[in-house]
Amino acid sequence: MLKRFSPFSSHEPSWSGLFLTTLLSAFAYALLEWLFLTTKPSVIAILPFSEKLRILLLSFALVNGAAYLLLAGLLMAWLALRWSLWKWLGVLLPTGILSGLTLLLADNFTYTLFHFGVSTSAGWSRALYLLGFLIVLYLWTREVSGWLAGLTARQQGKRSWITPAALSGLTALLLGLTYVSPQAVHPPLWSAGAAARKTLPHILLITADGLNANHLSAYGYERDTTPNLRQLAERSLVGENAYSNSANTAGGVVAILTGKYPTTNRLLYPPDVLKGENAFQHLPYILKSYGYTSVQYSFPYFVDAYALNIQSGFDVANGTVFQQSAFLTRLQNLFDESGAGYLYELIKRLADRLRHIFFLKDMTNYRLLLPTNPQALPFEYRDVENLRQVLDALTTSNKPVFAHLHWMGTHPLGRKFYPKVQVFSQGQTVETQGEFNPDFYDDKILEFDQALGQILDTLEASGLMDQTIVVIASDHGFMFNNLARLPWVIHFPEDAYARRIRQEVQNIDIAPTLLEYLGIPIPEWMEGNSVLRADPGNRLIFGTGVGDTVKTENGFLVEETVKPPFYNFGFVSVISCNHWYRLKLNSRIWENGKFEDGTAPCTPISEEEAFDAIVLHLKNREFDITSIQDFKLVHPLKH
Repeated sequence: MLKRFSPFSSHEPSWSGLFLTTLLSAFAYALLEWLFLTTKPSVIAILPFSEKLRILLLSFALVNGAAYLLLAGLLMAWLALRWSLWKWLGVLLPTGILSGLTLLLADNFTYTLFHFGVSTSAGWSRALYLLGFLIVLYLWTREVSGWLAGLTARQQGKRSWITPAALSGLTALLLGLTYVSPQAVHPPLWSAGAAARKTLPHILLITADGLNANHLSAYGYERDTTPNLRQLAERSLVGENAYSNSANTAGGVVAILTGKYPTTNRLLYPPDVLKGENAFQHLPYILKSYGYTSVQYSFPYFVDAYALNIQSGFDVANGTVFQQSAFLTRLQNLFDESGAGYLYELIKRLADRLRHIFFLKDMTNYRLLLPTNPQALPFEYRDVENLRQVLDALTTSNKPVFAHLHWMGTHPLGRKFYPKVQVFSQGQTVETQGEFNPDFYDDKILEFDQALGQILDTLEASGLMDQTIVVIASDHGFMFNNLARLPWVIHFPEDAYARRIRQEVQNIDIAPTLLEYLGIPIPEWMEGNSVLRADPGNRLIFGTGVGDTVKTENGFLVEETVKPPFYNFGFVSVISCNHWYRLKLNSRIWENGKFEDGTAPCTPISEEEAFDAIVLHLKNREFDITSIQDFKLVHPLKH
């Protein structure tokens, strides 16, 4: 009876058959996972095809090599004891690989189409996934055992050692051809010289989400929405015409922290992460080498140092001690950044699901982190708690602190705002407000300004105001617009360098400006300019964002809309002297307009010059510009 239901064949498999079956299973696993990860937004989606192919072969060689090491151990045990048990255990290697692949394929399908899968399962549904996996393992074991029995019969009398030796040699050859040493790509550690300032101040970077300058009384708005910021700006370095380099939060915040364009970082929208040298080239990394403690309090996933792969920068991110996976660290010590990141994702995808269905560790479903309505919020955007923790970090540390606070209250919940107190929206009902109501928006801006007032009062009371640099900025404009004037205010100790800059500045100027004040050399890879002592002059400001044919849903990219050659990047814009120009990259639609409230004293470039500048900007960052080289082929839309 037991034999009838046993998944194993009555015929003992050959070792050559086991090695061949394992190789085929490993290749199927590596290939199908590679196809999935290269056709969805992922850490390797934007790599050149040759690099993607190298990673495919590397992953295949490593998966197969790991399985072969286990098979070799079983073979040694079999040679010593001649127990058939070792061969049957060997059968579980290819069947385990195929069962894991089946689980991933099924989960990819159900989660992509119906938004349910392993990560959403709980209780009985979680147990059903476990039962389903065991059934799949049983069926694959029966199938592979039967195939091996037939193969063994056909191989009778042949030299059984040739196949394992040849396949092992092929695996070793592939590994040798595709391996890249981490030393070939990892940057040297930042060499910290002596900062010009003997006493380094705290730095508080506050980025308010979606904050337009034309709604701030500090920038001349008729409503006094920002009395505290207005008073602070009077004794600060202020950019009158300041712009973001991204229409999306992740790209905007990372541009501030790195001093580099999103098109250089290749980071714009989840699941983009910093890769290679970009993961280490940022302001927190530099400050840390000069003795700073760095903390970040923001919104998990979209503005989170860990999720964005900001390496060796923040000691604490969103209340979690920043500690990279030890396994990922080991991979990075063995492989290049692209290879290590891909292998980590490859292994983690299966390991997370197996641990979840075997009730070992819950798998995170990031969709549950996204707020959709105020009643269902688990943490009301965390602003109040984040504010408390930032103040605690600044007032209790005996070391200089770099603190990043991302304020989410000025971001709508869905398409509406829910102020605690109605000031500018008095007489209107919160529940029946229209979408993106400007009166409720102004109320939320006032709430942000009141929080800023609390910060400034605490710094004054604790004697830290003249020992702290306070930076006020925004990730992008209202309603995810990078073509809007934003707040750009830096207050230095003792009101140093206070003036208003009329020429256009950008968010990637913040990091180099801070470094110059500290007396720390500005690295060549920063693309922004310090405006501490001199105005920036007439220059072009580039921005980008999703959009055009690239779509998002519930804070995630719609995977089928992300395609080469521009992937997540839907448009690139350029700003010149109160005028803006924008090219939608996939549809080749050309738009342009003027900032009516712009005050920059200069003459703008022509439309064709702007187009050429956008194309050159992309070309210099190794984008394929074949489809957008001719200005005559774009479709103009006048504004």
